[in-house]
Amino acid sequence: MSARSIGYDDQLALRELLVGRRIVETRKSMAKAEPWSDEMNAVEFVLDDGQVLKAIATDGGCACSNGCWSVENPDAVAPDQIITGVETAEDLDGEWSTHGDGSATLRLFVYAAGIKSEIVRSEGGDNGYYGWGYALLVETPEQGR
Repeated sequence: MSARSIGYDDQLALRELLVGRRIVETRKSMAKAEPWSDEMNAVEFVLDDGQVLKAIATDGGCACSNGCWSVENPDAVAPDQIITGVETAEDLDGEWSTHGDGSATLRLFVYAAGIKSEIVRSEGGDNGYYGWGYALLVETPEQGR
């Protein structure tokens, strides 16, 4: 498998990946956002074309909670439903500056059969130094296998 990362808030890349596809399986796993990083909790979405979208929790790398983001899958999408839309949202808690100095809940929604489903919810925060958001990794089956 080859892999590429995309931003958790890159709606264009997420639409290109998900619209017209079906999520045929959702599973929990452990995964690395980067080859050098520790394994973290992840939610995997297996698509009907064999690609796997992994939402991976992140760790800011310090003893405090700065830069630490969880991942969970609140809503299931029926395997026979074709995704027709994608939306991301950042629900901010209190004072903050761009990607730092605060906490937030980050959400990834898909639309299928006219129903809006939250497929990823991530909670965390940062003081501006350790990182903002969860990681998204797309694994694609290699051609010619």
